Amino acid sequence: MHKPLQRVEIYRQTRVILVRQLIDIGRLCITVTGHHIHLKGSLHRLPGVTMRLTPAIIHEMFGAIRRIPGIARVDGNFDNWKLVNEQGQVWVESQVNATSLAGRSGTFVAGSHSLEQK
Repeated sequence: MHKPLQRVEIYRQTRVILVRQLIDIGRLCITVTGHHIHLKGSLHRLPGVTMRLTPAIIHEMFGAIRRIPGIARVDGNFDNWKLVNEQGQVWVESQVNATSLAGRSGTFVAGSHSLEQK
């Protein structure tokens, strides 16, 4: 298990990787538990960014997160992307129900960025 300061640094490094790829981290919950990082929510580019998010970019992003010292596993559970081949890390875009996102906002909660109902 990581010490609290190590968890905060792993969390920070994960956010840096996501921001470098112009990911809207306000739509994600990032959880660090032991040697595991879990990403949950909607995986989108920042508003105004015209470059499309692709499976190759997601694969590269997960690889960079896995290279953070002390991380053994990275999982993603997104409402708009699905993992279809875990061994090859093949991601496909899926449709999102727009009403499921209504009334949500990003909130900092106990060391993770979380979406909460208003």
